[in-house]
Amino acid sequence: MTKLKKVKLKTKRSLVKRFKVTGKGKILHKQTNTGCGHLRRKKSKSTKRRQKLYAEVPKYAYKNLRNILPLVG
Repeated sequence: MTKLKKVKLKTKRSLVKRFKVTGKGKILHKQTNTGCGHLRRKKSKSTKRRQKLYAEVPKYAYKNLRNILPLVG
């Protein structure tokens, strides 16, 4: 009988830069529909400040992200 080696899960390094995992296990991402950095001079201070905030990822996406980010959090 042959033994199969268990394959290690690797974290996608590009996604580590885009997502944050909190201490309680919530996954946060940067908000994208706020206009990002394009034509920032015209935007109000509150809009630019909102661009820095993180929003929680919807619960239905957790399963996919947990497979891609196994070692984070």
